[in-house]
Amino acid sequence: MSAPTDEQAPIRVVLYSDSPVIGGGENFARDLLANLRPPFEPILVGTRSELVAHIASGRPGMETRVLPPVQGRGDLGSLRAQVSILRQLSPDVVHINQHLWSGQYGVLACALAGLPSVCVVHGALPPASSSQRYLTMATSRLARHFVGVSHFVTARIRAELHVDGRRVSMIYNGIPSLEPAASGQAQPLPGTILGVGRLTGEKGFDLLVRAMPQLPGRRLLLAGDGPERASLEALAASLDVDDRVEFAGWVSEPWASRFRPDLVVVPSRFEAMPLVVLEAMRAGIPVVATRVGGTPELVVDHVTGRLAEPENPTSLAETAESVLADPAGRELMAVAAKRRLEERFTDTKMIDSYEALYATVSGHPTPRPDAGGGESFGPAGGSRNERLLGLAQILPPETRERMKDLVHAGKNVWRARSLTASPPAAASAATPASEFVRQHLDAVRGDILVLGEPELGDVVRASGQLVDTCVVSDLEPRNLQASLMVDPLETGSFGQAAFDSELVVGTKWQGSDRFLVMENLWQALRPGGTLLFAVPAAGVDGPGDTDKELRELIGACSPAARAEIVSSVGPPTNGHDASAPGEPQEWLAALIERANEVTA
Repeated sequence: MSAPTDEQAPIRVVLYSDSPVIGGGENFARDLLANLRPPFEPILVGTRSELVAHIASGRPGMETRVLPPVQGRGDLGSLRAQVSILRQLSPDVVHINQHLWSGQYGVLACALAGLPSVCVVHGALPPASSSQRYLTMATSRLARHFVGVSHFVTARIRAELHVDGRRVSMIYNGIPSLEPAASGQAQPLPGTILGVGRLTGEKGFDLLVRAMPQLPGRRLLLAGDGPERASLEALAASLDVDDRVEFAGWVSEPWASRFRPDLVVVPSRFEAMPLVVLEAMRAGIPVVATRVGGTPELVVDHVTGRLAEPENPTSLAETAESVLADPAGRELMAVAAKRRLEERFTDTKMIDSYEALYATVSGHPTPRPDAGGGESFGPAGGSRNERLLGLAQILPPETRERMKDLVHAGKNVWRARSLTASPPAAASAATPASEFVRQHLDAVRGDILVLGEPELGDVVRASGQLVDTCVVSDLEPRNLQASLMVDPLETGSFGQAAFDSELVVGTKWQGSDRFLVMENLWQALRPGGTLLFAVPAAGVDGPGDTDKELRELIGACSPAARAEIVSSVGPPTNGHDASAPGEPQEWLAALIERANEVTA
């Protein structure tokens, strides 16, 4: 074999782990190292032999080292040994696999060895002590880059470690989109709820057991083990549901190869990016999960699953029963969840992104610049909202309430700006979107939200006597999506029942999470309100929507919504620039009316 050229030069990646347990973050590390492709050469170092064996099992023959754990700030001998081993390995980049308040000794050892480190944060539990907090904050300045596995985690990194946004990226964890072959032999469990994970306090399985008295006739199977097992068994007995709660113990992966319940419930108190949700999405099993951490970024409420309130057994029971009692709805959720997994959470996208990250941090060219997955690498979007969320979570409750009041006041001032006081938009060619709006001006009234074409303000001005306030928002996918997922007021970025009419137009929104965008738009629309939007139709040269896809998107928000969808050919477009030369493009425009809700 010929000697490697500069373009083929290996990129040595050391993955460092000092985790005291084996959980989702360690399974992620195993799967990532197993799938790195040339020119990347993975090396594994860890502070426990069983930890190293578990992560290395995905890639037999990989070089590994067991490091002496650093027992505290005074354990300089172990720290020096870690520095020495890292220098011997001489990697191009070191991946520190950690939680928010761990990994500090790995970062310090890399800095002393003169090696660039990337901290990949999988969880955001509170620090064990004030000294751990201060040490992690101090050493965070030594890391080259940080990665959060969800927007929630990137917000916590910025807010709690005070890391500049330019040093933080978001890369979702991913799994293979195809199920293991053994999954076809899984045992069907009709009427059964499955909980999967370590039996610890933060996983909230006690809440699920407390919900069981409100779920008569349903069974609960807990697949996992941990320090809370005995107390959970005692709790089930005290609630007289022990005959309907089964403890399966630790289950070797993948759990979906053994069990096929009607529902998976994730009742966690803290979560960053729960892999069990992705595994359930792949298996076609609906999920009910608590609205905590990064979970709402995976589960789109009423579309791919349901979200329940945290620390609330009654909410868990009611939400779970609503899904179990609706077999047809479960099927629709399963189909939508599988599609969402394939679009956003595959291992291919994850690996492409980490390879691009390693290459960039180590100063090498990206091996596969056209792979597409690397677009997640770079400063995480939505910095303003993420910082607000992170700040809101660490403030005292009374301070947070004052912050909410201030933000609400700011929103009201912003929305109160008169439409007639807005500067006129630059003239541009009429699009099918604006023409569609002109044809339906009688539906535009009251408080209006405009996403996309700013010139629609001029269109709306024609019926200004019907307009009270107008809000114009950014349609750039990164900004839009981050602001929807990370909202410090916990009401959706567009608010609750805030608008009488919504106009959403343009090509850029198709790069966003469409279900998430539509869910927030629907949440912000008042009963009796109207939503008008237009997007390019699916075509050969770029992304778009078909009539069927558009109706599925609308139906996911409200099956009872009345929608009129028309197709028209508009001026040529090229990318996002409607004035650029190109072929005439077909557009789909929709008028959706939200029914007035009847209350008892």
